[in-house]
Amino acid sequence: MPLSPRSAPGEAWRSARSHTPSTIVLALIALAMSAVTLLTAGRAAAAERDIQAAVESAGPRLITINVAAPSPGFDQAALARVEAIRGVTWVLGLGVARDVHPALAGLGTNVAGRELATPLPPEVSISAGRAPRPGEAIVSDSTQSRLRLLEPSGLVVSQEDRIPVVGRFSARAELSSLGRLVLFEPVDRQHASAALLYVLADQADDVASIVKEVQALSGIEDTDSVTVDTSPDLIELGHAVSGQIGTLGRQLAFSAILIGLLLIALTVTMSLLNRRRDFGRRRALGATRSALLALTLMESAIPIGAGAILGTIGGAVATAALTGEAPPAAFCVGALALVVVIGVIAAVPPTLTAAWRDPVRTLRVP
Repeated sequence: MPLSPRSAPGEAWRSARSHTPSTIVLALIALAMSAVTLLTAGRAAAAERDIQAAVESAGPRLITINVAAPSPGFDQAALARVEAIRGVTWVLGLGVARDVHPALAGLGTNVAGRELATPLPPEVSISAGRAPRPGEAIVSDSTQSRLRLLEPSGLVVSQEDRIPVVGRFSARAELSSLGRLVLFEPVDRQHASAALLYVLADQADDVASIVKEVQALSGIEDTDSVTVDTSPDLIELGHAVSGQIGTLGRQLAFSAILIGLLLIALTVTMSLLNRRRDFGRRRALGATRSALLALTLMESAIPIGAGAILGTIGGAVATAALTGEAPPAAFCVGALALVVVIGVIAAVPPTLTAAWRDPVRTLRVP
């Protein structure tokens, strides 16, 4: 009897169950394709992500700008223009360096201190005490030790000003140079200027364009007094290494998918050759070629989909066990969809051959 669209899925399921050997083989091939894709390209994607994270932690997005005296540096208007640049995450402005020593003579050594011309960024946190108010200071572990302060509190002297210390700060790796400083909150920030500027870009690739805009918007007439430091070599190295790893992983995954495609096509071909009389009877009973094509593709899609799901889960678990981190979820979903689509496409040529075969020739008894 002719196949109807409503009965086709059920018929495909029953046919897949009745042809157990080919169904199992298709599921195993799809499982292997998915697992190998996750263990090659998936591990490469995780490695690329780790490399980029390691490069980011080294500070390639950080731009350091020094303004030499006697230039006035970046005033508050210039700092506001820099903060408004597209692609800038935050700006940290520090004033001219000045000597700081303990209030009690004979204790500790001189250290450098700078005024805060901008608020502290998220990468700098208060680890003890509190944030400074106008006229107060905070120290790092290093400067607290050098000033011989038992606690992050007390008095320090800078330019004859006695300044209370109210807390201790810690900075992440890219701002580790702050550890040698005492940071002051100015009494009047509206008139504070920055001789040292840290600018963090949203992405490492934005650094070059941000540097040009900062130089154009600085308002400093003597451009020779401005020194800009970035990490272009580190950015290029990160891109090169992650690109090579990604290319190798994709090549291995492509090889596995290509082999799987050929195996699926061969398996479907062998299965349909053994069922050519069944196809001939269906055609003689009125089944259309398109209906047979749809039925066979659905029958192939069932084990391929099941195998791909199991292979993706297994590959993700294996990758997490080997690397300590699972591949990105988006990559897993994409790999699953790719294997299913490729597998169904591989089944199309033998299915077309079987569906377009003449039923009279198929059923003719020699």
